[in-house]
This record gives sequence, C-alpha cells and structure tokens, in this order.
Amino acid sequence: MTLLGASTLADLCGPTQWHPITPCTPRLAWFGLWMTPLTEGCDLKSRVIGNSRGVYVSAGKHELMLVAYLDFGFTSGKLNGSSISVLLRNPVRDVDREFRVVGGRGKFRMARGFCKLKCIFFQ
Repeated sequence: MTLLGASTLADLCGPTQWHPITPCTPRLAWFGLWMTPLTEGCDLKSRVIGNSRGVYVSAGKHELMLVAYLDFGFTSGKLNGSSISVLLRNPVRDVDREFRVVGGRGKFRMARGFCKLKCIFFQ
C-alpha cells in the first residue's frame, strides 16, 4: 500500500493549514480517510485483489503515530466478497507492526486475532 498515487486516496481532514504534514513531522489532532488498492504483491503494478478503506487519527506528539480502523476487502479469488477489519496503533517509522483483528465478513466472519505488517516502502 502507498499513501499517495494515481489510484490511492489518503486525505487529511484536520487542521492542516496550521500544521503542515510531512511523513517525518509528527502532528497531533488531525485525521484522515484511507482508500487504497490491495495488490497481490509488493509491486504496485501487481494484480489488484481488493481494496482497503478506513479512518486514521494522528496520536503522536513526539513521533509520527497513527491510530486507525481499516477494512481490507477482497474483490477476486476464493476470498471475493470477504473482508477483514483491524484496529491499530501504528508507529509509522517501525518496520514490523502488529494489528488487532476485530472482525470481518464472509470467510472472515467473527474473526479475532492479530495480523503482522512489514513496511517495504513508505512514500
């Protein structure tokens, strides 16, 4: 996933006129909407298998930290029509992260547990 790109929307909805946001600048009290394609591999040109959507809030005063609810929906293959929902505290500069699975639909109905994320590239 990437925060910026032709088929990606990650839109800030907070007081950005007073707090310019860059990936390296921690800011408190802004929030955003997230919509981005879910691809089969790390390459952005790989086959799209779904999308991720959600809401995130800046929660770090001294580091770039996001608290977010994200839903990963699948639109092809065996998981078509299914989604998995996660709640996360996301220290953006950490390479490896764990997110709490809070539910899902279809094949992931009543899902619980965790998922791991490894950041390959941050733009």
